[in-house]
Amino acid sequence: MELFPRKRFIRWASVIAALAGITAVLVVVVTGDSNPSPLDEVSTSPPLNAEVVSSLGVKPPTGECEIAELPGDGKDATGLKISPDGENVVGELTDEDYDSQTVLWRDGDRETLSAETLQNGDVNSNGAVVGDFVSDGGETSWLYVGKKTTVNYPGAEFVRLVDVNDSGEVVGNAITYGKRVTTTEEYVTPQLPTPLLWKAGSSTPVELQVREGMRGTVTAITDGGMALGYQYRPSKDQEDSGGVGEPWLWRSDGKGWKLPEPVTNALPIDVAGDWVLSGGVEIPHLRWRLSDPGRMQRLSPDLMPKAIDDEGRVYGVSHPGDWPIPTRQDDGDELVKLPTLDAPKGLDHGLVQDASRDGSVLTGESLPRPGGDMGQPTSAVTWTCGT
Repeated sequence: MELFPRKRFIRWASVIAALAGITAVLVVVVTGDSNPSPLDEVSTSPPLNAEVVSSLGVKPPTGECEIAELPGDGKDATGLKISPDGENVVGELTDEDYDSQTVLWRDGDRETLSAETLQNGDVNSNGAVVGDFVSDGGETSWLYVGKKTTVNYPGAEFVRLVDVNDSGEVVGNAITYGKRVTTTEEYVTPQLPTPLLWKAGSSTPVELQVREGMRGTVTAITDGGMALGYQYRPSKDQEDSGGVGEPWLWRSDGKGWKLPEPVTNALPIDVAGDWVLSGGVEIPHLRWRLSDPGRMQRLSPDLMPKAIDDEGRVYGVSHPGDWPIPTRQDDGDELVKLPTLDAPKGLDHGLVQDASRDGSVLTGESLPRPGGDMGQPTSAVTWTCGT
């Protein structure tokens, strides 16, 4: 079950990668300041019932957003993530020959980390990068703190690291292969996840508890080290998909509980402070507070959400016409279009992919300068916004 199939802006083509095992090494994680949410010390399960409400009191920002282009040498940008303080951006640049590199922008300077395709990743305010990468040698995950450290887990084919907080705590999923099965169109080898959490400074992860007969996937980690994700019961004919997902919250000791859900398949994809975001392809678009999980607000059906800030504002992409528009949703149903790079009328497209903790800086993609056309690459950009 995949929350957001990864797509290229403009081309919207999925990245296809060969998979291979990797050797085991230790993880080294840096630590820094954190900003825990009120629920980070919770030890009791929240209520299992929830309702959909029309408002959660989300406040709009106080100022407008201004867009700026990150150095990209005219290469196609995608997979962009920003640190909680808004100072670091990680992403992928691809040239016209489809050769990719993972890069880190810090203080306006660009550093190439690896000649690999970034599948999913994250960066914290200390500049530590985690991610899931693909090259000719297969799929790997690594941590970057001045140098790359490859990550593995005993018995797994590979590990997918998905999130890191400012304390240096990391979450990811160890992947093993299931029995090959036949679908209506092709043979499929199921990928079976085991959700993991690495505490700051530890090379040994905590395995997050999953109910018997279920499979679990972790998708995000809070400032205070609690993991968010989902569990699902596999379908009979395929071990890793087909089941209905349940949102889950885990403590750093691996113990967790099911979160309430007013609708089926409300699966978390992002967290900022006290706010959680659910959304994706065939996933209900909702937001709610960890401190008040019994009330959830349904988002506009015209918004594909990608990120949430600690005021509850949601960012992503909408399609009022034929092409994507960078978009924000505050408390009501109204969607706010964000600026794009200067382009001829009809070519002013883009999408927001991530937000800093307070929503003051966003990152994403936009078509380039005047004279561009739909065959040109998208530029990596940031939006600086009043909060």
